[in-house]
Amino acid sequence: MKTPKVLALLLALALAGALPGREDGAAAVSATRGGGAGDDLPLPPPPSQPAAPVPVTPAPAVPAPAAPPPAVQAPPPPVAPPFTQAPPPPCAPTEAGMVRLAIQPQPPLYPGQGPGSPVYVGEAVRYGITSERFGYVLVVDATPDGKVSVIFPNELSRRQDGGAEPQLAAGRTLSIPDPRAGFQFKTEEPAGRGVAIALVLSEKSDAADVAGRLTGLAPLARPDDAERTLTGLLCQPRLRGSWWIGGAPYEIIRPAAPPQATPPRPHAVPPPNAIRNTY
Repeated sequence: MKTPKVLALLLALALAGALPGREDGAAAVSATRGGGAGDDLPLPPPPSQPAAPVPVTPAPAVPAPAAPPPAVQAPPPPVAPPFTQAPPPPCAPTEAGMVRLAIQPQPPLYPGQGPGSPVYVGEAVRYGITSERFGYVLVVDATPDGKVSVIFPNELSRRQDGGAEPQLAAGRTLSIPDPRAGFQFKTEEPAGRGVAIALVLSEKSDAADVAGRLTGLAPLARPDDAERTLTGLLCQPRLRGSWWIGGAPYEIIRPAAPPQATPPRPHAVPPPNAIRNTY
């Protein structure tokens, strides 16, 4: 018969859950009883079994979300440069090659003399002007000594035309002076090379303006520079309307001195005694 102490111990073990079954409890009782005289002593509790480790499955690594690309900053809008007025185009005739000028001796003094041929001092000449544009005509002469002046229109031509400014129709040729005019253009000293320039102006008022700008102009060092000089005068300030220009060089020469008559050569007469006997 079990003692009350043993029963109390078994009850405690059963409540604590140390005995998985009935057989285990009997073994434990028999073990406590094997002590003989020590039955009255309480048995020490069996060592607790360590709990078996539970394998922990690591959670799969979740990749960190990729960092968003840096925002591309839009370039600042271009700063508009301060407004500057465009420079005016270089001053030049409205169209090149629209005016042609020819100088013709009138009448020719020697065979083959024509436009571009040298002219003698005192010889009469005529200017032929052809224009592809309608306009008012001026003829400017740069003499061999560099003097520049407007030779047409002049007082005589205005008197003939009743004061009207000479006009030239497009595609036509104007002869100056007109064959019916009561004046002529005659070359004069100094001899040398000069330049004649024809201007065709779209505005009537510009004709008087050009004549005024040429008044008091200092003689040119080279008459060949007359067209460039005249272009500069037409640009400072600019004329009101369009204009076209054409020039022709010329040469004035002095008449050659007539050749002196060569005296007849005397006939050599041998002296009377100089006749040789050939037999």
